Amino acid sequence: MQDKFMGFVRAQLDGEKFYKKEEEELQRAHAGVRHLIVESLISDKISEEQGNGFVGRLCEIGQQHMTAAEINTASALAELAKTIKAESREEVKEKILTPELNRVQNTMSDLVRFTARDGKLSNKTSSLKRRLDDLIAQEQRAKEDGEVDDKEREKLTRASGESWQEFIKILKR
Repeated sequence: MQDKFMGFVRAQLDGEKFYKKEEEELQRAHAGVRHLIVESLISDKISEEQGNGFVGRLCEIGQQHMTAAEINTASALAELAKTIKAESREEVKEKILTPELNRVQNTMSDLVRFTARDGKLSNKTSSLKRRLDDLIAQEQRAKEDGEVDDKEREKLTRASGESWQEFIKILKR
C-alpha cells in the first residue's frame, strides 16, 4: 500500500498525472506550489483548513489542464501561489510552532485524500478523517493561549503517535 500511496502523491498532489512529458515546466510549477503549501503548513503560516483548500484548488487546476484547453495553467498556478503567500501569516510566534506535528498531520491529510480516491479504501476515509480532526482540535486547544508549553508539547507528541498508530490499524483492516 505504501507504493500505491506514494504513487498517488506523485501523480495527484505533485501533478505528474496532469501534464504530458513535454509539459515538464508546468509539472514542476505544480509541484512547486504543492511544496509551498506543505512548507506553509509545517511552519504554521496557514491553517490545516486553508492547506486543504489550497491542495483542492491545486488538483482542480491540474484536472482543468487535462480536460480544458482554454485554461492558462501557468497563470492559474502563479495566481494560486500568490494567494497562498498573501494569506500566509507574516510571522508566527516561535512558542506555538509544532513542525513535527504539522508534518505528521500533513501526511495524514494526504492519506485521507488517498483513501477517498481509492475505491477499495474509501470506506476507511471517515474514520481516518475523524482521527485527524481530533488531533487538529487538540493542537488548536494547546495553541489557544498563544504558547505551547513543554507539557502540552509532550501531550501533542503522544497524541500524534497514537493517531498514527490508529491510522495504521484502520488501513490494515
